[in-house]
Amino acid sequence: MPDVAATSVDELSSLKERVRKLALDKSYLQLIINLMNKVGAAQGLDSLVDTLLKNILDVIGGTNIILYYVIDGNMHYADLMGVQRRIDRIDDDLVKRAFECSEAIETEHSFDNTQMLTCEFSKAYTWVFPLVAGYELVGVIKLENLHLAMRDLYAELPTFFNYVAMVLKNEIFDSSQLKQTYDQLSGLNEELELEIAEREQVEEELRQARDELEERVEQRTRELLSVNKQAEEQEHLLSAIVQSSDDAIIAKDLDGVILSWNSGAERIYGYSAEEAVGRKISMLIPPDHPQELEQLLTHIKRGERVEHFTTERIRKDGARISISLTASPIRGGGGEIEGVSSIGHDVTDRQEAEKTVRRSEERLKEAQRIAKFGSWELDLTANHLIWSDEIYRIFEMDQNKFSASYEAFLALIHPDDRATVDAAYTNSVRSRTPYAVDHRLLFPDGRVKYVHEQCETSYDVDGNPLRSTGTVQDITALKCAEEQIRGLNSGLEKRVVDRTLELQESQQALMNIVDDLNQKTEELENANSKLLELDRLKSMFIASMSHELRTPLNSIIGFSSIIRDEWLGPVNPEQKENLETIQRSGKHLLSLINDVIDVSKIEAGRIEARFEEFDLHDLLTEAVQYVEKDIRDKGLELTIQIGHHPLCTDRRRLLQCVINLLSNAVKFTERGGISVSSALVDAGPGDGGLRTPAKKPLLISISVGDSGIGISREDIPKLFEAFVRLDSPLKATIPGTGLGLYLTRKLVVDVLRGDIICQSEEGVGSTFTLTIPEKILDKK
Repeated sequence: MPDVAATSVDELSSLKERVRKLALDKSYLQLIINLMNKVGAAQGLDSLVDTLLKNILDVIGGTNIILYYVIDGNMHYADLMGVQRRIDRIDDDLVKRAFECSEAIETEHSFDNTQMLTCEFSKAYTWVFPLVAGYELVGVIKLENLHLAMRDLYAELPTFFNYVAMVLKNEIFDSSQLKQTYDQLSGLNEELELEIAEREQVEEELRQARDELEERVEQRTRELLSVNKQAEEQEHLLSAIVQSSDDAIIAKDLDGVILSWNSGAERIYGYSAEEAVGRKISMLIPPDHPQELEQLLTHIKRGERVEHFTTERIRKDGARISISLTASPIRGGGGEIEGVSSIGHDVTDRQEAEKTVRRSEERLKEAQRIAKFGSWELDLTANHLIWSDEIYRIFEMDQNKFSASYEAFLALIHPDDRATVDAAYTNSVRSRTPYAVDHRLLFPDGRVKYVHEQCETSYDVDGNPLRSTGTVQDITALKCAEEQIRGLNSGLEKRVVDRTLELQESQQALMNIVDDLNQKTEELENANSKLLELDRLKSMFIASMSHELRTPLNSIIGFSSIIRDEWLGPVNPEQKENLETIQRSGKHLLSLINDVIDVSKIEAGRIEARFEEFDLHDLLTEAVQYVEKDIRDKGLELTIQIGHHPLCTDRRRLLQCVINLLSNAVKFTERGGISVSSALVDAGPGDGGLRTPAKKPLLISISVGDSGIGISREDIPKLFEAFVRLDSPLKATIPGTGLGLYLTRKLVVDVLRGDIICQSEEGVGSTFTLTIPEKILDKK
């Protein structure tokens, strides 16, 4: 016997499912009818599109809706955010397929509940539905994240979307078409009412299945609890990721009030979460950025995402930092924008590093410009050539007009050098060795430049070349100099060739001379031995001259003076004049002998310095007395500015130097005056053995000036040379050997360890200044 209870339960279930489906169909149909009424009431294309998108999403559901439609052959785009624009192409693959096949497309995927954490749906659908008016495809609608499958509404969708297509196409339905459509809908409604009547008949049967349904509800509840638990775990994981991020992740409402503040924000901005949450984000924005927050919120309210916006923020301690900001809208369960989520990355150190790099690059560019030295890099995989600014200057190319590549570079090379450069580079890459080459650049106006190229190439692990890096230096000036040198060398080579013949002819003679030289070498060695002997005899001669020559001269001078002064009896004027001539000549000869002997001793290093302590005033007074009579005889004015100061040096040699300077001043001064002065001068360390631990070393300056004939600037360097007498009007009337100043300088420098200088102006006068150490402690 058949199981009647089981059959009844099955029929009841089937009936219940049918009733449920009919009820859903009725509700969906009513929704579609309402939707068609709203769409039909819209005036104008923009209003129609806006009404269509908003009401379809409200009625059918989902998180986003997009309409693609064709006007006059042009594709247009419209979305829920109110964006309507013309587009050149469709990037969505599903929409492309719908346009190509004119068929509805549905995809199923897991529901994205990041913004709707309390949603009970685990699956979502995406619909792409073509809009066909007659036989013409006028557009495509795409709905995303629907909780309904297309099969749930498929009976009503074609009618609705055909209606939408016709409205878009501005086709006017006549009353009969509209009535037919509504009659169809009314017939469906009557059928639904009959089905509802049948449903009332089976309600009792449904009550009997309540227990079974309650059990299924409990099972569904357990499933929902499990899903909610997984959602909570996902939320906790997301929260942990946010809190562990080094970046500042902040949520705020549309008024800028901070809602959440992670640990990265605490580290970057210095505020704790307790200090920041509830305050406005404007506390971080510098006063000189007044419009920034308003502009950012404007983009967010339009549903736009702001990415990698670099700006400044103020930390709690008042320091300014640079931030790279990315902001996104936060949407509610219905897709409405409720707030802003922002991620801030501190780029202060990176910007400082970039500034340092830019400064280094500027210094490198300036150095390259000064040195006329540029750098380049060639990417061999892409044939992309990068030049520094200096190479563009060397090649005289506009960066905006030059398409940098290896071929373009070769085209700029002088045609005669192009193959050589190409071969050098190709061989370098093949042999994996650096290369260097000089070549020419030919410019449109005919000018030629010379450059020096160097290059190295890097390779991958398989030995394939990756990139070449090199340098270019403008060596035009160097090449021009080399050309000049080659021209000079060519002339020299010709002269050498001409001289070679002469040299060949003279070679034999030279060989004879060499033989003679070898012979003479032995003679010179013998002569050298004799010269050494003569040097020894010279030293003996100088020593004997000191006595043998000066003693008779002193006698001649002395006896001539006695006879002139009539100690031995009267003499006539002629005799007296002759005696004075003898006396003057004797003194001159004695002075000459003394100078020659002193010079010889200094040059031989045999002069003896005798250091003693004395007063500078006394020495200068004695020197002045030596020439005082001559000064009076010539009617010259004598000016003396000397002070008392103790010295420790060779008194006799210093007196000899001062008397020599005074004598020269009197000789070459016909009118005016003579001046003698002394002064103390600070000395630097290491001057003449003056360094003492107790005080700073001092120098003594002694100056002898005159108003005589003066010395030209060109002659001053010759003053202190031996046996030099300068041309002057008084040269013929003033005796001299040219050894006085030479000896004076030798004594000052070699014996007194000082220096002497001359300042003179021709026709005005001269001043000689000798500077010596105050004390010579090292008496070696």
